[in-house]
Amino acid sequence: MTSQLTHQAPAARGKVWKTTCIIPHSKQKRLSTTSIFLQKMATNAETNWKTTIIINTSLQSHETIKLLHAQQHKIRLSDSVELDSFVFPQSGTAFKLVQPEKVSDLSIMEEQIQKFLALHQNSFVLFYTPFPGETQLKMLSLIQERFFGRNLYILPVRNNCEIINGMLTIAKATTKPYVDRVQSRMASIRSQILDIRPVLEMLKKLPKTSDDSPASGRPCVAPD
Repeated sequence: MTSQLTHQAPAARGKVWKTTCIIPHSKQKRLSTTSIFLQKMATNAETNWKTTIIINTSLQSHETIKLLHAQQHKIRLSDSVELDSFVFPQSGTAFKLVQPEKVSDLSIMEEQIQKFLALHQNSFVLFYTPFPGETQLKMLSLIQERFFGRNLYILPVRNNCEIINGMLTIAKATTKPYVDRVQSRMASIRSQILDIRPVLEMLKKLPKTSDDSPASGRPCVAPD
């Protein structure tokens, strides 16, 4: 059973903002900050951006699907994608949800991540740790060591809204025309760095100061 939970923030200069989050009754108290987080995310992003997401059927009752539906994204459930994964076809990115409390065999988890990595070029692991402890940190270190140097990125998340925020931010940034904007900005930054290179070269040619001078950074000791 679900219901709509509406959050209204204190008025600031006569303005009031609201957001609605569909969550089960049993989790309304624990997830009372969900609506606040969604509002911040909607404020910082372009709300008219919509995409199609293919989600493994193992997550069909997961709360993230309800939140994605609330943002009017197109959801397709499928058994053909890897277990506990979200695939964004338009951006070519894929995310695998790893929940340490549900992992009973580390070797099976490694095999699943390995298969997931082989299927998707742009792979991300959503490492879900609401309350990070020693066990969770050891598992995170294991994944980092096992897949070090591979094309795998690990994104620690603490709640469902961070899962959505992380996925949508990355997927949007790697989808046209947004990816073209990012590349254009990176090219602009690169050209600015090249523009100041002559200045750096000129500074390198300046005569070096002696070790006893104040410019060397060492304290000057007055002679006796």
